[in-house]
Amino acid sequence: MTAREYMERGYRLNIRITCDQRLLEDLQSKSASVMDGVRVQGGKLPEGRASVLEKLIDLQDKVNAEIDNYVDIINELRATIEELPDSRERFVLTSRFINYDKFAQIAEALEIDIRHVFRVYNRAMEHVTGTEGYKSHAAKHGGKK
Repeated sequence: MTAREYMERGYRLNIRITCDQRLLEDLQSKSASVMDGVRVQGGKLPEGRASVLEKLIDLQDKVNAEIDNYVDIINELRATIEELPDSRERFVLTSRFINYDKFAQIAEALEIDIRHVFRVYNRAMEHVTGTEGYKSHAAKHGGKK
């Protein structure tokens, strides 16, 4: 896994969580309209309705597990970024991989040219490979490219 792939894990998972949450909301909305008017006697739902609820619960459990994983990844990335000695490198990587800022936004915040942001970013990414967080993750997950 490259340093970039390592650092982008949170971003990719955040996108997946957002998609799953939208799907869940859509399905909840649709199932609510299907469930309207259903009278339950004896505390049991009709067969098809129970299956819909089970699927919604399963999807909600999946989203909750993804969110737990996301929080773990973000905490790991924060710790890795904090290992870097240069404050500008830490700021650029935090802005990029924790806050999901664009390079232009980072340049504006630092009041420097975007080309300099790219240089700081590239140097920081080289330094990430030397951090304990990256090495530990690489060791657990089959090394690095």
